[in-house]
Amino acid sequence: ISGSFRMNERAVYMRYVYAGLSGDANYGLQAVQSYPGAWLNDFYYNGPRSLLVADLLAIQGRKELAREEYQRALAEIRRAKEANPSDTSASRAELWVLLGLGQMDEARAAARKLYEQQSRPFWPVYTVWWHHVIPAELLSGNRKEALELMKEAAQLPVIRDQMRVAMKIDPRMAPFRDDPEIQAILAEPTAAKPPQR
Repeated sequence: ISGSFRMNERAVYMRYVYAGLSGDANYGLQAVQSYPGAWLNDFYYNGPRSLLVADLLAIQGRKELAREEYQRALAEIRRAKEANPSDTSASRAELWVLLGLGQMDEARAAARKLYEQQSRPFWPVYTVWWHHVIPAELLSGNRKEALELMKEAAQLPVIRDQMRVAMKIDPRMAPFRDDPEIQAILAEPTAAKPPQR
């Protein structure tokens, strides 16, 4: 894949993420629907274009059209996995499709498998939050796993700052923003007080 093609995929994905954060689904749909391929393969996202379309349609409240796109995405992912069983890179996209379809038991199991694949301690190199393992665990209902990963990642100040901002601006995280355990994990550590004389 040429560098310019990778940049095209990156630009499409970044417009999709911005659309998800801002709620301006049309902005993302213009980019995603104009992308000529059926699959994006980028450092930030590896999966079918139809998953991105489905998410943006869901933001617009077009539930039936979104469901059709999620089902199309699931079929594409399963074809890719069947063609190359040793390649597990599409598993993360499959998890997000299951969440989109509301298949929570399957999504929870897929998220737990993703959790088990993480190297520990979990000190992630910068990655885009939108398809990150932590929101996947939270949204699938795997709270314990999500908090464990957050605690480990929060040991790195730059990652703690990124997670704090993501929790504030990601509309999907609204149910978790006031969670006292999450707030404690993401709080700035207090400076140690000097000993009393």
